[in-house]
Amino acid sequence: MTPAQPASQPAVTVRRATQADAERLAGFYRQHFTSRLRLNDDALWKWEFASQPGASDRFPFFVLESDGHIEGGIGYVRFDLRVDALNIAGIHPVNYFVNSNFKGLHALRLFRAVLAEAPIVIGSYVSDSAMPLLKRSGFVDLSSHFHAYHFSLRTATYSARGAGKVRHAAVVLFRRLWLATVSAVTRMHAPKIRYEISDKLDANWLSHVESWRLAGCCIVKNSSYLAWRYANNPALDCRYVWQFRGEIPIALAIMHLDAVRSEAVLLDFMGIKDDLWQLVGLIGRTMVGARHAGATLWTTHALSPDLNRALQVLGCGRSQSSIGINIFCADEELRRRVVDPNRWHFMIGDTDVY
Repeated sequence: MTPAQPASQPAVTVRRATQADAERLAGFYRQHFTSRLRLNDDALWKWEFASQPGASDRFPFFVLESDGHIEGGIGYVRFDLRVDALNIAGIHPVNYFVNSNFKGLHALRLFRAVLAEAPIVIGSYVSDSAMPLLKRSGFVDLSSHFHAYHFSLRTATYSARGAGKVRHAAVVLFRRLWLATVSAVTRMHAPKIRYEISDKLDANWLSHVESWRLAGCCIVKNSSYLAWRYANNPALDCRYVWQFRGEIPIALAIMHLDAVRSEAVLLDFMGIKDDLWQLVGLIGRTMVGARHAGATLWTTHALSPDLNRALQVLGCGRSQSSIGINIFCADEELRRRVVDPNRWHFMIGDTDVY
């Protein structure tokens, strides 16, 4: 009698997703990651991947599939990274989630599919369980240089009572007075600079962005990228703070107003390099605008030596960010240039936290 043969296991494949996979992927998220609100937001998923510049040519998402079922997925945000005088293709992996039954080799295959998409890969918000995978894959961890900053704009309604409340009110008052003082000094250093704040991206002003000076290592921001990343993002309520010299825009800061947290988040700025007081003036104006909009707290996360100096002048509190930044680059010569934290301008808007 012939012994029974063991049933063959269904093949597990990794393939590039298409927009037609959206419904099945949403079902996978609902089944395995119900509590992850961002994953289960269909409008946000369509914006981030289906509407991303270049998605019609190469859809920026891979799925892990077995027996006709999606068992994992990983997406990415594509960008051009400016390294000195070079523009190099890069990606930022996001939404890396796998059914617990398919972790290990299958999950690694899914991750490696993304690594093959570009010469430079930037990872952030890496979980403790995923960090060993990044280290084995050759990522360099620069997270100790990625900082969180905060500035109290007004007395919070949830402040401690008694002496704690008095101390908090004193700190807020001091910072308001200091901000006013710094703003006055900034006007002395740059008397011909003016500002405009808008809730819309002005197409005419955007035409100047691509001519602005760039840091040693930073993501290139052209008008189509900025429109997709900020203006068209369904989760953001942005304010655009333009800095002018005469009638010409010379810099731009972008902040998100989080009404739930009563918080203003500086997502990005561009156009300023090696001019401390110009940058202090721009960031200070975002703080003033945030306070006028009703925000209680101003925050940001960044790896940016220029911004760090400006925020020290403004009196911001600082701690290590929980978001982190990890960089992969297979080319050794290029790798030496991109792992120097003093060369970077990387902001929270360069992640997909917002």
